[in-house]
Amino acid sequence: MTKRHTFAAFRPACLSASILLLFALMVTSSLRVSAQSSEACQENTCSTSYPVSFFDIYAPVSALDMVRNLPGFELDNGDSESRGFGGSAGNVLISGERISTKNDSISDILARIPAADVKEVVVIRGQTGGLDLVGQSVVANVVRKGKGASGTWNFYGAINAPDTDFQPFLEVTFTDMIDDLNYTVALSGGKYKVINESNENIVNGQGGVTERREEKLDVDGEDFSFSLNATLDNHLGKFSFNTSFDYFDETGGETSIRRPANGIASSLFEASSERSSSFEVGLDYEKTLGKEWNTKLIGVHTRDNIDSTGALSVGQPEALGTIFTRTTFDTVETETIVRLELDYTGIQGQLIEIFAEGTVNELESQFALSERVDDKDRLIDIDVPGAVTTVKEERVDFGASNAFKLGEINLDALMGAEYSNISQTGGFAEKRNFFFWKPNLSASYNVNPSTLIRSRLFREIGQLDFFDFVSQADLGDVELSLGNPTLEPQTTITFGLDIETRFGELGLISISAFYDEISDVIDLLPLEGVLEIPGNIGDGRRSGFTTEITLPLDAILLKQGRLDVSGRWQDTEVTDPLTGSKRVLSNERQWEAEATLRQDITERNLAWSITVSAFDDLPQFGLDEIDIQGGYFDIDAFIEVRAFSDIRVRFGVENAFRHGPSRERSVFEGSRNASILAFVEDRQRSLSREWFVDVSGNF
Repeated sequence: MTKRHTFAAFRPACLSASILLLFALMVTSSLRVSAQSSEACQENTCSTSYPVSFFDIYAPVSALDMVRNLPGFELDNGDSESRGFGGSAGNVLISGERISTKNDSISDILARIPAADVKEVVVIRGQTGGLDLVGQSVVANVVRKGKGASGTWNFYGAINAPDTDFQPFLEVTFTDMIDDLNYTVALSGGKYKVINESNENIVNGQGGVTERREEKLDVDGEDFSFSLNATLDNHLGKFSFNTSFDYFDETGGETSIRRPANGIASSLFEASSERSSSFEVGLDYEKTLGKEWNTKLIGVHTRDNIDSTGALSVGQPEALGTIFTRTTFDTVETETIVRLELDYTGIQGQLIEIFAEGTVNELESQFALSERVDDKDRLIDIDVPGAVTTVKEERVDFGASNAFKLGEINLDALMGAEYSNISQTGGFAEKRNFFFWKPNLSASYNVNPSTLIRSRLFREIGQLDFFDFVSQADLGDVELSLGNPTLEPQTTITFGLDIETRFGELGLISISAFYDEISDVIDLLPLEGVLEIPGNIGDGRRSGFTTEITLPLDAILLKQGRLDVSGRWQDTEVTDPLTGSKRVLSNERQWEAEATLRQDITERNLAWSITVSAFDDLPQFGLDEIDIQGGYFDIDAFIEVRAFSDIRVRFGVENAFRHGPSRERSVFEGSRNASILAFVEDRQRSLSREWFVDVSGNF
């Protein structure tokens, strides 16, 4: 953990930056937004409307291009892994509605909407509780025209150096309106490749290098998808239908050439293969009842099927090895959701919503492990607890919310509750019930149409990962991961404070501070020997801040230039179940930051951009090891040519310097609190450099 201290100077820097940003907020709050975008406050919300002309400088092809260039707006795709519909929302609406889909991310949906079909994009701040996007302080609403036929096409080709194979991808979307029916259909397919190269040293407890390793991960994949979104709006109400299908096939593996300091070189190959298919269908119906009631009924069903195999073989370098371990892991996940929402506007200045949601989730898992236990040419099946099991959850969410105004303060208040029944059969047999209250209160104050202050206090119930209930294997680290059918959900009480101000046409500065009290932290618990399982290790905390900045650069002679900066810093704490001392949370970085510099030279039909991303260490604490993925940085860049009408050509590179996260895995003789250090795996990784050409257009 010594490497974490190399970033100790980052904390006072963050404090200094916070003071500067707060000063900038006070200075810029009096500036006005340009006439091209318009600010308005009505009832309990303030909104900024960006007409399509605002985005002309960026030559957008799709609605996604528009949303990505909103000043200071960071697109949130939501959590598609979250079970249920209410908790998986992002921060974008389409013509005021949330799309009844989960497998399709909001980025995918926006990419299928032609820019020609967008009327305007409205950024809503303040009271957002009535928009079915609970927890979001800023929401973007993409308003569609819904008239005439239009479409987009996109061809993407890449070479992942050091490999020279060309990886193509093509997507075509078409949208049209027939009477009251508006629909969008999309088809896509392509290939991709992932190459990672690493040099790794194995260091013993005394600091001596006992082995050097040369490792290469080489994976090829194919992905094909189809989607259809349709809306019928007539006197009977508004009907929406969404369906999608995705097929994914990936093969490859990692080769490790191992050269002992005193011994003969050998080769270890970890092969992997995975095929998956995903299907989703969603339907919702919305109807206004009288002048004061609006009702919406939502139904969604998804099915995900994954079949994966793995094999570990040992041999001589450049030779076919002997398989010593083989695994198969097949899963089928299904989810069925029914949600009812009732909105009441009969009380002036208030929006009351009552909702109820029922969800049934099921995971069927089959895991098989076989190993070579003698010199004979055969693999013996190993009995693994929980290898064949089914996990099922039946859950009901319900509650009521009210958006209203108290003096100059806008309030969003929600009182919800969740009841769930989780049962497991097969290798583990368990059945449990849970009930949680889920209050959520936010207050916002519009200092002026450009400046917003918002505070939040809410309780979040973490959803149990069904894959923590089933057994799996990590062939790379030669570890068996057993499931834990007695896991409790992790709960978090969060207090947050946000300050945001807009100035000029592009300028925005936003700071958000947060404090989390966490109960029943989920991490790794010791089982017996050197086995570990996911488990609850006690209570913890998390505090920090995030920031979003967009600055126009015309004042420093970079005409039509802009700088977008975002960052997050946090401090976490939990009691280690082995040592009894305080430590940081597993799998959480202390900080990360990103900055994008972009210039659009419209008179030459050119644009360029460079993005720098940086990440702190990512630690994980096990029974007999401490595994730290080191901090790293990434640089992406592109040049864009708009030589032809409605066609955009972009040439670029991702991960220009091939810099990847290092790894320091310290493994102990036994439990890390009571045994000596056995060895350290010290890895330096180089990711593939991706050269790409991206050609897109409208028709």
